[in-house]
Amino acid sequence: MKKIFAGVHTMIDIETMSTNPNATIIQLAAAKFSLERGIFDEFIINIDPNDCKQYNCDISKETLLWWKDKPLEIRKSLFTNQKSLREAIESFTAWYGVNSNLIWCNGGSFDFPVMSWAYIELGIERPWKYWNEMDLRTLSTFFDYRLPKSGTTHNALDDTKHQINHILKLMKSLSE
Repeated sequence: MKKIFAGVHTMIDIETMSTNPNATIIQLAAAKFSLERGIFDEFIINIDPNDCKQYNCDISKETLLWWKDKPLEIRKSLFTNQKSLREAIESFTAWYGVNSNLIWCNGGSFDFPVMSWAYIELGIERPWKYWNEMDLRTLSTFFDYRLPKSGTTHNALDDTKHQINHILKLMKSLSE
């Protein structure tokens, strides 16, 4: 089992304005980690939802109402220093590189399809292969383990770090 955990892994998290696969992404964060080094590289970028309109990205009324109930400081943080969707995806792709092992997200049925949609719409090749996609929800359910939440909820970088810490705890316990 230790072989699975070897090498560099990447965790991604996104904040969106819809729950559909073509959701408007408003924040993309990621961090690289390994069992030996922990978290050692971070990435975060805010995306202009108006720019996403040209790519037919979805904004749902339900999600907008959901965001309205979140603290103002969280909402404000998502709308500063925004970049175009293309710039965000190109920056993430360059940061991600070609040598990561597995790529993780919290739930495989959301982050990966939304990210894949963005790559397809932009005509950019996704930098990972589908067989390297892993998700924390499955791992947590399989081992019946939940780590208490830390950081600011719905800040994609804080969520990413929390999810990595969750995986690292599980990895360390399984590799002993």
